[in-house]
Amino acid sequence: MDVPVGQTESNPPLLTVSRLATRFRTPAGIVPAVDGVSFDLRAGETLGIVGESGSGKSQTLFSIMGLLPPSAATEGSILFEGRELLGMPSRELNRLRGDRLAMVFQDPMTALNPYLTIERQLSEVLQHHRGLSRRQARAEALAVLQQVHIPEAARQLDRYPHQLSGGMRQRVVIAMAMIAKPDLILADEPTTALDVTIQAEILDLLAELRDGGTAIVLVTHDLGVVARLCDRVMVMYAGKVVEEGAIDAVFRQPRHPYTAALLEAIPRLDDDIGDPRKAIEGQPPDLLDLPPGCAFAPRCALVRDVCTRRSPALLRHAAGGAVSCHLVQPEGQS
Repeated sequence: MDVPVGQTESNPPLLTVSRLATRFRTPAGIVPAVDGVSFDLRAGETLGIVGESGSGKSQTLFSIMGLLPPSAATEGSILFEGRELLGMPSRELNRLRGDRLAMVFQDPMTALNPYLTIERQLSEVLQHHRGLSRRQARAEALAVLQQVHIPEAARQLDRYPHQLSGGMRQRVVIAMAMIAKPDLILADEPTTALDVTIQAEILDLLAELRDGGTAIVLVTHDLGVVARLCDRVMVMYAGKVVEEGAIDAVFRQPRHPYTAALLEAIPRLDDDIGDPRKAIEGQPPDLLDLPPGCAFAPRCALVRDVCTRRSPALLRHAAGGAVSCHLVQPEGQS
């Protein structure tokens, strides 16, 4: 069997997502929230997924974790260590979630149970997945709260979520993802609405996990966070991947007009006062009424006639990444 470029038999992907498509049935019609997403992720590697709201970033994570409502239908393949997650029986998938797979949710108040103490919410993971006693699990819970730098950790164990600050609640959510020492963490906007000091601490925690061999998929709208933490970046628009590649290559020379526009919109310290960054004109498309051809064409400054007639395929290019744009030549062509 041939081994893909960059992959060896001794270093296979931990996670392989192939042609993932997630659609929601609504009274108005079918919404293609995720459309043909594919990527590999290895141990100790971090992939950043970026894009505007509604681009399909979070739904990609929920699809991987199997946390979708009955109105959703998912196709494609999600392999974790070679085991197919799509269609896996609920009991078997539940054994993986929280133990081998964990998720950091964007809103800690919805991720935490308001009726249980922090200690109960942390220790139940270890009691359920590792068979620890309540006393052993409490000791582990204390250790992981200290690891995420929560002050007076022993005191916080017996508190309820509403008694903690927003930053502390977010660190508890990360502690819940860390406590079983999972192989893969999916993080959905883990630094949203936090002040810069807390953001820095949370990114340092994720970096520690990555350096310890944990694979991470990080969804964020903050390209600065991606540049700091991730090895690779995947840019999504209207449910599809429009560009992916190594951080340095994509950030130094973006090939898709949407990626370039996102980078142009980032505020910089050397900007003149009163000279705002260039915003992307227009709004993301309605997934129930996508335009013909490339979904970004109505907002693209480089649009050509072919862009409004035919949807571009995601193709590898000479620099080693991939891009879905009629203006970029595929690998091997000039």
